[in-house]
Amino acid sequence: MPAAQAERTLEAWSRGHALLALCAALAAWQLGKLWPLSLEAALAFPILIFRHLPVATPSGRLGAANSVTALRLLLMLWLALRSNDLGSLVTGAGVGLVFALDAVDGWLARQRNEASEFGAHFDMETDALLVQLSAFMLLRQGQAGLWILLAGALRYLYVIATWLMPPPAGDPGRSRLGRYVFSFYMTSAIACFLVPRAISLPWSALATLALVASFTRSTIMAYARA
Repeated sequence: MPAAQAERTLEAWSRGHALLALCAALAAWQLGKLWPLSLEAALAFPILIFRHLPVATPSGRLGAANSVTALRLLLMLWLALRSNDLGSLVTGAGVGLVFALDAVDGWLARQRNEASEFGAHFDMETDALLVQLSAFMLLRQGQAGLWILLAGALRYLYVIATWLMPPPAGDPGRSRLGRYVFSFYMTSAIACFLVPRAISLPWSALATLALVASFTRSTIMAYARA
């Protein structure tokens, strides 16, 4: 698959996934259950992987780095499905493990020369799902208010907004500041599973606000570029 075609199909998948993820989030909120989110991800991500397997790495194989990302995805889905039976401590530890593995897949990609546009895209979409699922789990366990769901929707709202109104110079992609804010949000979310509710409520609100500010900045920069 030529690089230009791969880029177009990755963007098309992200747009469809964003629409379905927002619909699944609405269903999960109305039902008070996480299975709509897990079902959407379980159907969407295999399409992403198998459609782009030939360009997953320079060698044309899935590779070790993408395999770790796939493991992160499976762990997240398992946590979401078992969240009713797991306490805050175990859930927080599970989310922490998934987040820690985010550093492993990037390191492997660099060490094994497996870096690719697909790998970066797969990793970014897996991160977005981690934010969404952890937000719902925090809400269900009473460790955050309804505002936390905005954090889980931001990536998908951004994708749809830049699809309907394309930035003049294209999407600038993930910034270094955006990565720092993502790390701050995830470490805060993990901590919020473990601390008393009186602390987790304002802390999760602050983390959500930081993520909103980051996406707002990215949106402004995308449309300000010439």
